[in-house]
Amino acid sequence: MQFNIGFSDEDVAYIYFVGGLFTVIFLPLMGNLADKYGKKKVFTVGTGLAVASILWITNLPPVGMVIALMATSSYFVASSSRNVPATAIVTSVVRSESRGSFMSIRTSFNQFAIGASAQIAGFIVIENGNGTLSNYEYVGYLAVGMSLLALALVYRLKIVS
Repeated sequence: MQFNIGFSDEDVAYIYFVGGLFTVIFLPLMGNLADKYGKKKVFTVGTGLAVASILWITNLPPVGMVIALMATSSYFVASSSRNVPATAIVTSVVRSESRGSFMSIRTSFNQFAIGASAQIAGFIVIENGNGTLSNYEYVGYLAVGMSLLALALVYRLKIVS
């Protein structure tokens, strides 16, 4: 948002404020929908919305702040809406007596994957001499691929209870 859209350091705070506000509003609804319609269905819809948001953000041309905030906020909400059912699904594939240690390992792998993703994105994105970034859309395509892989894998999980 800073390099390609032209956000200042101060403007970045708006991304987190508006995105966080929308997430706080919509996240309880996602939990209710997961309980009502099923975790896998809500995860599927959330993944579809996240894919659309990822493609929007990573292919966004220079636009005004309102459009940029719409794009980033849509990702905040979509990403969170898939995390709610994903966590519920993942915790249901482990017996309750192993759930605490399983979630600790899961969190460790999640943090590792976040760091690895940032590193991989750093290898893909190129800073141009004019203050913009190139190849950012390829990071989006990779994120879409990983999202679709997660969607395929979630349907292979077996509930233990």
